[in-house]
Amino acid sequence: MHVSPNKPAAGNAGFASQLAVGHPWPGVPEPERSARRRSASPKLVQKTILALSVALAAATASAQGLVNFANTPTTLVSVVNTITGTSPPISGGIGSYYFGLCSGTPSNNPVFTGLYATNTGVDGMFNGGTAQVQSAPVGTVQTFFVVGWSANLGETFQRGWLLGNFNGVYGFFGESASTTGVVGDGISIPPLNIFGSGGNSITTGFLLGQDFLIPEPSSAALAILGATMVVIFRRRRKLKAGTLMQP
Repeated sequence: MHVSPNKPAAGNAGFASQLAVGHPWPGVPEPERSARRRSASPKLVQKTILALSVALAAATASAQGLVNFANTPTTLVSVVNTITGTSPPISGGIGSYYFGLCSGTPSNNPVFTGLYATNTGVDGMFNGGTAQVQSAPVGTVQTFFVVGWSANLGETFQRGWLLGNFNGVYGFFGESASTTGVVGDGISIPPLNIFGSGGNSITTGFLLGQDFLIPEPSSAALAILGATMVVIFRRRRKLKAGTLMQP
């Protein structure tokens, strides 16, 4: 039986028809299809970049800014020594003093940010780390100041302390100067340094003084005051009676 070398056998007729209409060079893209793909690629890349840019902008806008909540060796915190009259740097173990970060200024409706720090055990130093401020979106200009107090006043900041109300507890309290700057994300914008040697940072330390509380009057003091008022009242009655008896 003679079979043409270029003619498939009868049993492979279907397969031969597929080969006849298929791609002549497997693995090599068709010119028209390749061209269509190449023309669509730049648009796809542009859309992808645009989508990523929008997502990044939204994430940045909703993110909260970072601050470095710590002082430096040139901005030490001091405390009044009521015995010697001097003001040495704070000392003692970690947790002897507490610090809080407030937004705004002490005289203009300040708001506590919720960020705390403690003394480090190194005289004059405190550290709250790099922290996120919930009320300060990344890239915005914010104003901050720091308050500090002795541990015997308690671990939790009380807004009344800014008004001089210490609820009858004797302790030490103080406020730093203010700083205004841009809070960052730690990537494109660095965190704002609350204390430092330049820029928008606070460049001086601050003092914790006596809280100057007005103690509640004791029972003995009230008794003395009452007795004094009685004496004054009786003397006035005697003087008035003597004046009426004169001719």
